[in-house]
Amino acid sequence: MSEEKSSSTLNLKVLTPDGPVLEGEVYDLTIPGTQGEMGIFPQHAALLTGIIPGKLSYRAPDGNDTAALGRGVAEIQNNEVRILVNQATLREEIKIDDLEARRTVLVEEIDKESHAKKLKELEEELLLLDIQLQVAKDAE
Repeated sequence: MSEEKSSSTLNLKVLTPDGPVLEGEVYDLTIPGTQGEMGIFPQHAALLTGIIPGKLSYRAPDGNDTAALGRGVAEIQNNEVRILVNQATLREEIKIDDLEARRTVLVEEIDKESHAKKLKELEEELLLLDIQLQVAKDAE
């Protein structure tokens, strides 16, 4: 990789406990940080931030795209962006019909649940489903 290319792009890696979900060069990206959405560009200052469930958007040499992210952290340093999250789903992997069916069941489960810990888990799953649906529908 030439020095010119490395200073005009970022090396992005999105990792989950199951392994890498996304790797490649991007021109810029937007992440859902704990302090709000953050735009990340080449030569960005070193940063470590929390990631909340939300949409990752990026511009790459082969086009723009999005992904749905769960909770985690992001590290930006020397034009390298490492995003470590509990869950990540690329836009093209999202199946809207399956998510909408699961969402219906999940809402019914939430309405019937009385145990606080289980309710929090169900609500977190619902939040991730809604983000995935938003990512998929934004592309339509």
